[in-house]
Amino acid sequence: MNTKQENEYVAGRKLFDYLEKHLEKVKVLPRYSELYSTWSLKMVQIAILNEKHYSDHSGLFSRKNNERNDIITMALQINAALISYGIISNDEQLIETIHFTKIDLERDSDANLISDCNILYISAQAHNKELEAFGIVSSTLSTFKSLIDAYIKIIKSSINEKKELTQFSGQMAGLFDDLLAIYSTVDILVALLKKSEPEFYCGYLNSRSFDFHKGAIKVKGLVSDAETGDGLYGVNVIFILNLK
Repeated sequence: MNTKQENEYVAGRKLFDYLEKHLEKVKVLPRYSELYSTWSLKMVQIAILNEKHYSDHSGLFSRKNNERNDIITMALQINAALISYGIISNDEQLIETIHFTKIDLERDSDANLISDCNILYISAQAHNKELEAFGIVSSTLSTFKSLIDAYIKIIKSSINEKKELTQFSGQMAGLFDDLLAIYSTVDILVALLKKSEPEFYCGYLNSRSFDFHKGAIKVKGLVSDAETGDGLYGVNVIFILNLK
């Protein structure tokens, strides 16, 4: 859920709880039982859909970060060995080709990180025997290649997740549209009790007053004297919010 939807969900839950508390009064209203069941179902569907999306997203995000850190760590290890070999063998072309810093790799986009790691892997493969003296053996390169392949897969999963996010947003928006339609119908039904249950109806209106304006804003400006135009310092300013 986005922030607006979270506010709407909390407000809707508040209204639902108020009506549930006074179920004896509203259950006699026409179609209320049907609306109550549908309303309850929509709230549950929203909660389940949101929880599933959050769980899937946070899990993939965590995996991607971990695998990115692993691949960068091994890339730096292989990079250091190649540079050492390049210096000893006076291979300036090799040094220029694979001279990646930690900052370079950390700032890389996903595509660039894969490209840089492939360059390191190919260069290390070409000097496999020579790098053994620097602690880079065949099993090291096999592990590095596995990390590259795994990271490519998780990048593809991220792309698929973006498509799923679009679908999720559409589903969530549809559920909230359904809730708004239910609220409108319930408003009409509860209004039938305005005269017979005035206290209940007043409580309903208070619960129905959804406040989506919570939060804080920072205002910066200059307060001036109305006559001289000189700036005034240490002035307290009061703002009154009028939502009418």
